[in-house]
Amino acid sequence: MKNISDQILLERTKHLVKTEKEITAKIVKHLDEIDRRKLFCDLKYSSLYDYCINELSYSEDQAYRRITAMRLARDNVTVKSELNKGQLSLTNINLLKSTFDNLELSNCEKSSLVKKVSGQSKSKCQEEIFKLYDEKGVEPPKKKEKVIPVSLEEASLSVNLKKKTIERLKKHQLKKNVELDELLNILLDEIELKEEYEAKPKKKGKDVGKGRYIPKNVKAQVLKRADHKCENCNNEHFLEFEHIVPFSRGGKSELSNLKILCRNCNQRAWKKFSALERKGMRGPPKGFFL
Repeated sequence: MKNISDQILLERTKHLVKTEKEITAKIVKHLDEIDRRKLFCDLKYSSLYDYCINELSYSEDQAYRRITAMRLARDNVTVKSELNKGQLSLTNINLLKSTFDNLELSNCEKSSLVKKVSGQSKSKCQEEIFKLYDEKGVEPPKKKEKVIPVSLEEASLSVNLKKKTIERLKKHQLKKNVELDELLNILLDEIELKEEYEAKPKKKGKDVGKGRYIPKNVKAQVLKRADHKCENCNNEHFLEFEHIVPFSRGGKSELSNLKILCRNCNQRAWKKFSALERKGMRGPPKGFFL
């Protein structure tokens, strides 16, 4: 490097930066397709985020920014175009995502903002965003949520909450006599139970015990056998009951034909099964991964 002339060094650096932007755009495209196919389930990861950290060795922040860019590019054509041109950094894309979440903007307004911040630095991007908040008469968010690890099992969470929300949390915390962490876990459990209940098909009278309906005692046995974890990736959240041989193909709602999978692994299993059917196979072969 020391023997390279100043001009060549500057030109090479500029070329490397351009290449770096092109590679970033390609990585985002690849992550989008991996997410669409749920391929991370094949490697026993419960989510794309988990895959990025443990398989691709990204830091938590690096994984988050790339996944955010992937999702925003998927939903916004202008973001996708500018990212492919190397005109949008991951930092600015994340600032745009936060703005789109906080403000009610039309597709035209979103595209206009993307073009204004295209090729700009972070400070210039923030300046354009603050102008938009001012035009809308909305106070911009003062502080972003932040998670700071304090031990192997715990982390400190910095989050902005309205006073009314804090008062309600304190009220329920005193009522249940628990720590805030335990209270939040109770609330999350209730949300997940409600989602599971709403997702269940409603059965009446003589329909109970027939068709897709899974009796409570069978569910309990399946859960106990799986230790309340996804039987593919060991995820403990968003668990679903899956027919090994699909109900539409004659599979029964009995213990030997049921598995517990998380939502992502369940979707991945169906995609693989559908691919097998397109090849003319009527059922999962021996050794089928789920």
